[in-house]
Amino acid sequence: MPTKQNIRTHYTALAHQYDLPFRSLSALTVTPHLLQTDKRSEYIRLQAIPISQTKNTLTVATANPTPKNIKKINDFLGKTVQNIKYVVASMQDISAILASRFETEYAHIITHGRDDLDIEHSASYTFSWAIRIFLGISLFLLLFAAVGNFFYTALWVNAFLGAGTLIIMSYKMGLMLHTWRYLKPGQDIHLPPQTTLPMYTVLIPLLREKKGTIALLLDALNRLDYPPEKLDIKLLLEQDDQKTLAALQHFDLPWYYHILLVPPGTPRSKPRACNYGLQFALGKYLTIFDGEDRPDADQLKKALQKFKASNDNVACVQAALNFYNYRENIITRLFTIEYTYWFDYLIPALDSLRAPVPLGGTSNHFITDVLHKIGGWDPFIGTEDAEIGVRLYRHGYRVEALRSTTYEEANTHLISWFFQRTRWNKGYMQTYLVNMRDPIQMIKQIGPWRFLNFQFFVGGNVFIQLANLPLWIFLLSTIFFYNAQVASLYPKLLYYLTVFNFLGSNLILLITQFIATYNRRLYKLLPFVPLKLLYWMMMSLAGYYAIIELLMRPGYWYKTEHGRSKQSSKTDIPI
Repeated sequence: MPTKQNIRTHYTALAHQYDLPFRSLSALTVTPHLLQTDKRSEYIRLQAIPISQTKNTLTVATANPTPKNIKKINDFLGKTVQNIKYVVASMQDISAILASRFETEYAHIITHGRDDLDIEHSASYTFSWAIRIFLGISLFLLLFAAVGNFFYTALWVNAFLGAGTLIIMSYKMGLMLHTWRYLKPGQDIHLPPQTTLPMYTVLIPLLREKKGTIALLLDALNRLDYPPEKLDIKLLLEQDDQKTLAALQHFDLPWYYHILLVPPGTPRSKPRACNYGLQFALGKYLTIFDGEDRPDADQLKKALQKFKASNDNVACVQAALNFYNYRENIITRLFTIEYTYWFDYLIPALDSLRAPVPLGGTSNHFITDVLHKIGGWDPFIGTEDAEIGVRLYRHGYRVEALRSTTYEEANTHLISWFFQRTRWNKGYMQTYLVNMRDPIQMIKQIGPWRFLNFQFFVGGNVFIQLANLPLWIFLLSTIFFYNAQVASLYPKLLYYLTVFNFLGSNLILLITQFIATYNRRLYKLLPFVPLKLLYWMMMSLAGYYAIIELLMRPGYWYKTEHGRSKQSSKTDIPI
């Protein structure tokens, strides 16, 4: 943990530099009424809190006693205070005082702040009445048709699923070809001088992490090419997470690490923890890393330069994600092929076309003020990353792709992969349902072209995963049980079109995955590309299980276990 000695040494030196006394938490006796609820964000922004007041003097504790910040504090306090006495305190102590004083307020805002701002587009409830009526009528008509003629209905449904899948897969292939044809590798970035670098917040939500995972995380963070005095690293833990707390006890963390204990509450989710970290963020920019992440060392500087080179409405840049343990087994190999296709081709294409970009779960870099403005992350959603990416577009902002890679630990166990994929599928369903509560409003906000892209990419991903299983059942049943009597029940043209659509979709899948894998020079993975057909089937099964979870426990967050890979104990991995 960040030792008291590290913190004390840094802030004592800071106090000495500005000829001010240093006060530790045990020596800070705060007068409660001086801390005002509506000024919480200003206390964090200024890194200062009033702690006591006599008749003519107000004592203020600050973690940033520079003349520029002292002037800002004076302006904030106004002319009502005659004399101000300053003492230096650590930001950890100031945050702890605010967390204790406003625990109830923080617990509300990290859970319901999104609802307070815009409950109509919150995942705190799943189905609007309009969507319930639409789904009810559709299901009734389908059952009515099936009772009238089951075989005919089944064929038409399969024809619809096959045609829809082929259209969506063709759309994705078009995105890939767009990236391949028009988007060239970017030039080397021009790194700004150190003196111009702004404060950068790094949020790292942790839950039941092992000592080995923490060790690798700290090694990756220590490699970041960014000045320590400009880093604001927040380790976000649940209050009862004794396992991670015990693991952190083994490490001597630098002074700029802050351990924040998230107030108890439901849902117990990553986005809720990130919302808590957002309340204490000091940086102008903010990014999220997971516990097992290994980002490129210069990723923060690349993101900063990307923001500076982009238009004002770019509020987020998304780095590519891939896996360092892709050689471990068949699951990790297939997972890597999928991620390579997704982040090397699909995300850059959406960026280039100015279409909504569903973010990845980590290494998305934000402008902090924009996050506050749109209400942070939705704590009730399974893929808070995808939802907030779409929401940024609804608020007039954009997301751009960043040419930098963060390497993660791919799931090595099938069961763990299945439940992780279930959460992702459920999150995409929630993202689609939330945004389709008022499609007319969405079209007005983002335009018909972006709305169509949203249908194909977000809704389409859900569609093709759910369609895959019945299409396979149809194909296999016709192969093994097809005869003249069965053939007489089906219009021949419709039957052949259904088979063509299904085979065409799978061919597109194999072609796109092969190209993506080849161009990233992962040549040893090429023989595994045909197994993507089986992988797609497993994704489809996870999609149907996601429907069950969406109905039974929509806010449940399945925690992916880290540190299970054989390569998780290595700091230097050939990638």
